[in-house]
Amino acid sequence: MKITKLLLIGLAVIFFACSEDEDPKPTREGLLGGWTVTAVDYAGTTTTTVQGISVKSDFTGKGKDMAMAITFNDNPATFTSTGSYTVTLTSTTAGQTVTQDYPFEGFMIDGTWALDGSTITITNANGTQKATVVEQTSTTLKMKWDYDYTMSQQGASVVMKVKGTYAFKKK
Repeated sequence: MKITKLLLIGLAVIFFACSEDEDPKPTREGLLGGWTVTAVDYAGTTTTTVQGISVKSDFTGKGKDMAMAITFNDNPATFTSTGSYTVTLTSTTAGQTVTQDYPFEGFMIDGTWALDGSTITITNANGTQKATVVEQTSTTLKMKWDYDYTMSQQGASVVMKVKGTYAFKKK
């Protein structure tokens, strides 16, 4: 259960990290405006090590009950977000699979953004994270992200590796 909570804390802090799959040549102008989140999906592993003993957990997460939106503004290039969602997290540790729903209030922390090729860089109070725009039309937007996180505390370490996708619909 502690592993699951650490995973969720890590995911709650994150919005984007980096991936290099495709180059759809998104445009800055195409990102501007309001977007509603239509899908949140991710998968990864968490390895917890205590006193030299490691335990690996595989997990998947799928968003539901989504009421989230983000708005990309220009001059200055800022973004704001609102909303909440529930993630259905399925984790398997030592042959035991557990599925549980976790509600999240707040989507992400507001900040600034920049687009360079297919890479969107988000900067906020949590730092800088990147995502790759893999699809952009006048009505849809899809981004993939990778996230690696390491935390050490009181002789224990947690290493998390996550790959995820966000899908949006233009408001």
